[in-house]
This record gives sequence, structure tokens and C-alpha cells, in this order.
Amino acid sequence: MAYRASRRNDPTDNSTQNNSEMVSRAADVAQHSANPYAKAAGTAIKVGDKLTKGKVSDKMGQMLGNSPAERLMALKNRQNTDSRFSEMLQKNGLRKNRNNQNTESEGEQKSSPSSDSKKEDKNKEENKNDSNSNSGEENKRGLVPSILDNKKKSFMADFKMKVLKAKLIFISIVVISGFLLLLFMIIAISSTVLSVVTGYDDAIGMSTYSGKSTGNTSFSGTEEQNEFYKRVSDVELDYLSKGQQIDSLKVVAVYHVLKENGANVSYTSMSDSDIREIADSMLNAGIYDEETFKSNLVNSIFPKYFPNSSKETHKKMANSVFSYTNGYYQFINEEEPTATMTYSNCSNTGTCSYDIKGYYIKGKGNITENIQVSNLYVRLMQCGTANGHNYGGTFGKPLQGEQLVPFEKYILGVAYQEIGPSAPAEAVKAQMVAARSYILARHADMGGWRTLKKENGQWVLQAAACTQDQVYCDPDKGCSATNGQWGQVYSGQGHGTGLSRGSLAQSSPLRTYANQTSGEVLVNNKGNIIYSGYTSTVQKKMNSLASQGLSYKQILLQIYNQGSRNYGATDVKKMACTSGSAVNCGTSSGAFTGWKQAGASWSNVRMGNSGRTIGQIGCLVTSISMLIAKSGVQTNIANFNPGTFVQFLNKNGGFDSSGNLQYAPISKAAPNFRWVNQIDLRGMSRSQKLNTIAKYQSQGYYMTAEVSTNGQHWVAIDSVNGNTINILDPATNITNLWGSGKYTPQSTKTLNIFKVG
Repeated sequence: MAYRASRRNDPTDNSTQNNSEMVSRAADVAQHSANPYAKAAGTAIKVGDKLTKGKVSDKMGQMLGNSPAERLMALKNRQNTDSRFSEMLQKNGLRKNRNNQNTESEGEQKSSPSSDSKKEDKNKEENKNDSNSNSGEENKRGLVPSILDNKKKSFMADFKMKVLKAKLIFISIVVISGFLLLLFMIIAISSTVLSVVTGYDDAIGMSTYSGKSTGNTSFSGTEEQNEFYKRVSDVELDYLSKGQQIDSLKVVAVYHVLKENGANVSYTSMSDSDIREIADSMLNAGIYDEETFKSNLVNSIFPKYFPNSSKETHKKMANSVFSYTNGYYQFINEEEPTATMTYSNCSNTGTCSYDIKGYYIKGKGNITENIQVSNLYVRLMQCGTANGHNYGGTFGKPLQGEQLVPFEKYILGVAYQEIGPSAPAEAVKAQMVAARSYILARHADMGGWRTLKKENGQWVLQAAACTQDQVYCDPDKGCSATNGQWGQVYSGQGHGTGLSRGSLAQSSPLRTYANQTSGEVLVNNKGNIIYSGYTSTVQKKMNSLASQGLSYKQILLQIYNQGSRNYGATDVKKMACTSGSAVNCGTSSGAFTGWKQAGASWSNVRMGNSGRTIGQIGCLVTSISMLIAKSGVQTNIANFNPGTFVQFLNKNGGFDSSGNLQYAPISKAAPNFRWVNQIDLRGMSRSQKLNTIAKYQSQGYYMTAEVSTNGQHWVAIDSVNGNTINILDPATNITNLWGSGKYTPQSTKTLNIFKVG
């Protein structure tokens, strides 16, 4: 039993775990060795362990356990152990014989001492004392001392063998660390590291295309793979341009899980609509929500591909999606980022602030209502039976499935549906001002469930989603109605047999017109908002007057001061911000106003061959991209935004070797948007700079301004209202150029002037 116990507890018994630990410790030592081969080998093992959670050491430990050196060492251990056991038995037996011999020789020493053997006698005497002492102890405890003694020796021998083994491993790394060792490592690591990399190739490829981190890991995909990643990246950028953030990595994670579970999918079969279906499943009211995503994966996405699988199976698949992305970030040794929206300005959170004094309503006259409204949203309400028409809903109840709509987006959507994108530009602008004025005053005329009030600190306006008030068509999703012109209008397609429109193109001029008229209302001489109702006859009049060359202000003042609509309109007024308001008032609206160079999906896109990114040096190009979007001109870029803009410029000589922008290629991206001149503002006074900017603004030019006192920073000029220069800043949420203290008249040095046409 002593032999078996010794073998079972011996750490040198080919234990894979111990071998792995020995390899890991030896790699630590080799990593700090002066020998370059050993250092390279040790480093390779440690890096492999990091990527594979210790699998490289495990694999090498297994291989080491089967090596000739290991078998030779194990054989020697066995021989040493067998020898020690035999020795122990022999010593125990001999010890008894010596005791008998010592007793007999004691008389001989006394009877016949020899003068030549004094030293021998002394040794015998010492042996006699030792024997007598041992004999006495054995009489008390039997063989225990000798067994313990030999176990101690056995332990020490084992310990020495462990040390020897560690030394041998280290020496083998050092001595055999040339090409043979590297080849050995490649064989050992290939089945572990490469399998991990292959498992995350979709994540690496997707991260490469979308500008996310790859942990310095490169992956060269097939043409089909790369085309797939590009489609997903384009979809992500398209959503982002609308103020909606999805996660492209989770899109490819869904694809990965589908493929792993045997779904009939491929890189080429995943169409844009398939990708968008997954993207839509991530959003709750336009915002990424993990719980919503999980629920939609379980209840709609995976059942589509695996209709015969159980809900529990679909739940496991959903969990695998998140495990995949989490595992990828562990693989590249980075924290998984939290999905957050990067937009936080007027165009996304509501509208400009309105300092409302009252309304003019025909038949009721001037109605006073002193309120200051900011960050206004619209709640779309159901339509019941009215004027002999059944709209299919119940008045006073919210329209199912609809979210609160930012007010300026609502006005854009009304113009899109009511007068249409083919109407003359000035007619569309007149429609927008009329629609904005009408719906703000509507509650003062109708009362009841049509309200304009605060709800838990949030301003909300309630309006019917049908011709009972005015029809809103979501510019980003399109719309459809339940029953002709007398039906309720929902966002998106497929809600009924009535009207149906697709989404409004990002490059549509209507978006520019909405920017230009943002916050404008029709007022009388008291400053009260005109209750400017309209019919199809009025819209036809708007088109006709616009075709005659009238501006939208002239159109409005003519229509609402004549005949049955003689309302005493005197001006079109852009509502001013309330004191201390932080929103971007009186300026452009649209997703582009929130484009930032940092914190966006395009931030890691490199600018030319400079090695630097949009997030690092892309203030100017981001500012110009905002101006192009603001202008509404057509571009040669699908899903136009700073990222796709830079990618286009990269292919068309848009940057020099230092990443400096070249202006000529801009017109290749947007043929009707061109750079005109650069104006030096240095040496001018504050008023001179203000007047210069206002002059070019009034002449229809688009401008970027160099504004920083520390290094170089550019912003886009949005509008000039009196002494206020409104800007779109790609780095901050500052909207008043000289109002925050960050940028000053002294730091405003240069203007770049652009022209449409």
C-alpha cells in the first residue's frame, strides 16, 4: 500500500494539470530570459494562454506528458520509488539482525580487545549505543520511526524531482527554442488559438468595417464576407443618421448563432431587409434596448428561422447572441461598450422654445395664453366618427403603437403628407409655417382631449392622426392608413388599404426647408399666433403663388389676409429661446445637427493615409458634412454622414498625407456643393466679424469657422439672429458661438465659404 500511495500522490505522475502549471511557470521564466528564442517562446505561450484562457498550456502539458523525456522521467521516478521501498524493507529487517549482532559482539569486545583496533572498537561502541537506543525505541513503537524516516526521504526525493522537472522544462524551452520549438508551438497552439479566432472572425470583420475596436487583431475575409459586413455597416450608419443607434456586432452575432444552429443562411443570402429586421428588433421607441432585443429574438427573429423549435431553444439562442459579443470583447481584452445615443439637441429632443403670448382665432378674436413651451413633443391620437365618416378609432385615446414625436419632426412629416415633396419650395415652406401655427393654436379652439400642457415636466401636444386635425407621415418610416382618406394614419407600412408612403430620402429638399423654417409661426400685430387652418384649395393656392415667384412669407401674408381667411396676419416670426434655455433654438433641425466627430460609429474611420481618425482630427470634415446635409443637395453617397463622407473622400484624394482636407473632391461627393473662398477674419473687430458672417449668411452661403484658441477647431455656422451666431459644433453641444465663453471673437480667425449650385 505504501508503494501505491506514493505513486498516486507523486506530482511527477504525468498529471496534465501539474504539467500545465509547470509549462506556465517555465514560460514565465523564459519570458524574462536573455535568450531571444526562449523569450519569444515564453511570450508566445503566455499570449496564447491569454487568448484561450489557458488552453495553450493545457495542450502543451498533454503533449509533454506523452513525450519521451516525460516517459523517461516517469520511469526514473518509478525506479527510484521502487528502490526506496525495497531499501525501507531491507533496513527494517537488517535493523533486527544488527541488534542481535550487537548483543553478541559486546562479550567479544570485553574478552579479547585488540590494541590495533581501538578505533574499530570505538566505532563498534558507537554502533552499540545507536543500536541499543534504536532497539529501545522499536520496542515501544515498532517500525513507525523507520517508516516516517523513509517517507521523509521519499518526500524530499519527490520534491527534488519536481524541481528537476521544472528545470528540465525551462532548459528545453531555452535549448530547443529555435525553429523546432517554434514549430512545436505552432502545432500545439493551432488547434486552440486558431479555433478561437475562427469563431470570432465575423466579429473582427464587422468591427473592421464599422470602425470598432479589433484589439489589433486583423482578419482577411472572403469577398462574400466583406460584402456582408459592408451591408451591415451601411445599415448601422443609416440608422445613426436618423438618430437611432443599433449594434452591428449583435447583427453578426445573430447571423453567427443562426449559422451555428443550422439555419439555411449565408453571407450572400442576408439581404438588407433581413439585416434591418434584426436592427429594428433592437429598438424601443428608436433607442437600443437590450430587453426589447432579447424578447424580439425569442418571439420573432429565431422562430422565423426555426419554426419547429421550442421557446426554450429560442431563449438559449438569444443568450448565445449576447455570449458571442461578450466573448469577443474578452478575446480582444476590452470592456464591452454600453449602447448610448450620441444625440442630445433640439432636433431630437423636441423643438425650439416658444414664448407664446396668445392666439388669434376667427370668430373668437385674440385669446391670451402666456406660456413658455420648450422641448415639445406630439402625441398622435385616434380618430372616431365625425362628419359622417368613421375613422376607425375612438377620439381621446392615443394611437396604438406610436411614440411621442419631436415637434419639428412632426411638422416635417405633415408637410411631407399634406402638400407633398413635389410642390414648389416656397409652397412647402408656407405649408410648414401654416401647419406649425395651426396645430399650436388648435387646442385653444377645440379644447377637450386636444391639449398643450406639461406631463411630468414634459411638454406634450395631442393631435388627431387623421384629416380631423392634420395628417402626419413619419419621414423616416413612411406611413399607411387604415381606410382611404378617412382612416387613421400609422407610421410604417402595411396598416391598411388607405394611403401609403415610403420614407422620405435623407437628401430630400423638404428636410432643408424644415431646417430653414424651424420655429417660425404666422403672427398678427399683437404677436399672437394665427390659427391658420387650410384645405386642399389653400394648398393649391400656395403652389400657384410659389410658381409666380412669391416667397413663402408673401404667400402666407396674402392667403391669410384675404376673403374668408382675413385673419390680420402681419409677419412670420421665428420664436426666440426663453432665458437660460439649453436647447438649440431658432436653428436647423434634423439628425445631422447632432453629428459629432467623437463617440459615434464613424469616429474610428481613418482619414486618408494619416493614420488618424475622424474622432481625432475630423472637426472640419464633420462640420462640412453637416452643412451638406443642411443644404439638402443630392450626393453621390448612399446613407450620407461623416463616416461615409470620409470613406468617399479617401477614395477620391480628399486628404493629404497629414490628414488635411482637400476641398476640390468635396464636389465629387456633392456635385452642387462647392468651396468658394477662405476669408481671413484676423484683425477685425467683433462687430466686423459679426457683420461679415451675417452678410454671407444672408447671401445664401454656407460657412465653417475656425474658432479655437488652442490648436485648430472648426464649427459649422448655422444661422445668424441679431447679435447671435448659431453654430453646429462637432465637438460640443455649444450652439451660440460667442455665448458660452469657450469660443470668443478673438479666437474666431477664419471662414470657409461654400455655395450651392
